[in-house]
Amino acid sequence: MPALAKRREVSVTLCMPCPTEIRYYSMYTFLSQIWGARPPRKSVKEPGTGAAGTCGQAIPSTSDVSAAAGLACFFLPFLLQVLFESPRFHCHMGWTVKMTKIFLTRMGFHACLLQHNVHKKKDEKPPLCEKPPPSPDITGRTRQRCIEITKEKFEELKEENLLLSNANQTLTLELNLIKQAMKELQLKLKRTEKENRKLKEAEKASPQEVTAASELLYLRKQAQELVDENDGLKMTVHRLNVELSRYQTKFRHLSKEETLNIDGLPSKGPTPPWLLDIKYLSPLLLAYEDRMKEKDDLNATLQEEMRVFRMRVQEVVKENEELHRELTKSSPVTREEWHQLQTQAELVLEENKLLIEQLEIQQRKVKDTHKERLQEVSKLTKQLMLLETKTQSQKKELTENKEQLEILRTECQDLKTQLDGKIAVNVHASIVNELKSQLQKEEEKGGAEMEELMGKLALLQVQKQSLLLEKNSLAAKNQALGAELDRAQKINRRSQKKIDVLKKQVEKAMEKEMSAHQYLANLVGLAENITQERDNLMCLAKCLESEKHGVLNKIIEGNIRVGRLEEKIRGYKKQAALKVGDISHRLTEQQEDFASKTARYQQEMRHLHRMLQDKQDILDQALQQKREMEGELEVVWQSTSKENQRIRELLQAALERPGVWDGPGEVRWAPAAPATGT
Repeated sequence: MPALAKRREVSVTLCMPCPTEIRYYSMYTFLSQIWGARPPRKSVKEPGTGAAGTCGQAIPSTSDVSAAAGLACFFLPFLLQVLFESPRFHCHMGWTVKMTKIFLTRMGFHACLLQHNVHKKKDEKPPLCEKPPPSPDITGRTRQRCIEITKEKFEELKEENLLLSNANQTLTLELNLIKQAMKELQLKLKRTEKENRKLKEAEKASPQEVTAASELLYLRKQAQELVDENDGLKMTVHRLNVELSRYQTKFRHLSKEETLNIDGLPSKGPTPPWLLDIKYLSPLLLAYEDRMKEKDDLNATLQEEMRVFRMRVQEVVKENEELHRELTKSSPVTREEWHQLQTQAELVLEENKLLIEQLEIQQRKVKDTHKERLQEVSKLTKQLMLLETKTQSQKKELTENKEQLEILRTECQDLKTQLDGKIAVNVHASIVNELKSQLQKEEEKGGAEMEELMGKLALLQVQKQSLLLEKNSLAAKNQALGAELDRAQKINRRSQKKIDVLKKQVEKAMEKEMSAHQYLANLVGLAENITQERDNLMCLAKCLESEKHGVLNKIIEGNIRVGRLEEKIRGYKKQAALKVGDISHRLTEQQEDFASKTARYQQEMRHLHRMLQDKQDILDQALQQKREMEGELEVVWQSTSKENQRIRELLQAALERPGVWDGPGEVRWAPAAPATGT
């Protein structure tokens, strides 16, 4: 977009006619009036209305004016020579040599470069002071100047094309980057889908392998955690021992009363978690070490300050002792003298205060005066700059006036040489009157032309303002497009952040699933242990039954032990029944807990599946937004490519447009097209 704004500015500058072109156009109108032809006109419309300008005249196009300027530079000496020699010119306007010189000087051409053959007729003689013919260097210079102007314009157009191509390249690079980011996101989505499939397949695999692997992992983790905790505890013990030894070397041992008053860890109850876990201990130890370092630094600074303070106190004590010695050596001071000294000291202090206040007031005044002088200096510098600019402009005017005076002197000398012994006083007076009348007419024409030019300049200023408004609107559009691009980039960043957050949530869900599998494996192990205990109890019951049968057989053998054995058997039965009841109650409770935990885990799995579905929907929305952004970027790219193509077509049309100049003899001329295309 900045390239487009620059292109509009260049087009505005190309449309603005330069003063040389205006001068050539006025000469062009003059020649066309002489030869009965009309210049090519182009109606200029105001930007606000559909009617033509207020001047009532039309302005030629820039291509026609530039073509006329080039042809005027190239063919002007020959055309003027033919024009001045033609009888139609003398019939139409009875100009003299001086009038032609004035015309040429006003048009911007030196009279000495042209050959004036106005008085060349059959009966008349040539004038005494003939001017030399025009040198071919002037035509070559004018041609070179026209070629240089065309080359400069061509180079400006090339620079605009380069800027547009650079803008297109940047847009293509941004599109490629966005496409690469989209591809990376698609690859990441595919990877996540593959990981989800693998996890689902692992869940569907045999539970025994999963339980065995999870148990091994759990045991390894526990062993690693124990090793890490042991290392951490060793390091903490070492650090604490170092600090204890340092403390014991610096300070004394605590008494029993002081140890009782210390608020430390409780002797009873469970140990706090931060005392055994390394995760809590390591930051505490680091903070403890930082505090210890801060205290050591404080101690060092305080010791330095105390040493300096001691040195100062010793110096003060020495000074006091010396003063006391001097007082003892000198005569003793009376109370009146002492009071006088005190009053004098107070007066001196008051005077010092007053002097300090006066100094502050004077400093303020000095600052104010300094500021005022600085302001005056700045004003004077501005005035000096203005005066310098005025003097420079006046010097330029003086040089111009001097040049005009020299030209007038040369003209006067030429006129004197021409008038010596040739023209009478009456003829000279009549010629002067004619010249005055012609000068008045020319001045009137010049005033009319100036008014027309002022009107044209006003129209051009209005056009310039309208073009500036268009430029501002284009800049606003450019800013809006930039804001839209920033919004799109922000949306892409937010989507990437959301994707990262979703990935983290998926990882957390996977970790939760692994922990749930481990917990289920532990529950299965507990259930197996409970079944083993139940089998053992059943074996015990069978053994008791066999013992009972043996006891019955023994009862038959011995009547004496029957009563005792029956009592023992009743007691054993009661104990076995109680144990079996407790075991069955425990089994039922464990089965209920297992069922509730399985239901809870199933609910958690469903919740995780729902979360995964929601995340998949969010990812689909992000992909859809990115597709929409790609479509918008493609539309922007197509519009920029169309604008570039339109600009190239306009440039080719401007370069291929032929310059037409309808003068005497219908001479046609076109600028040479450049060899290389844009």
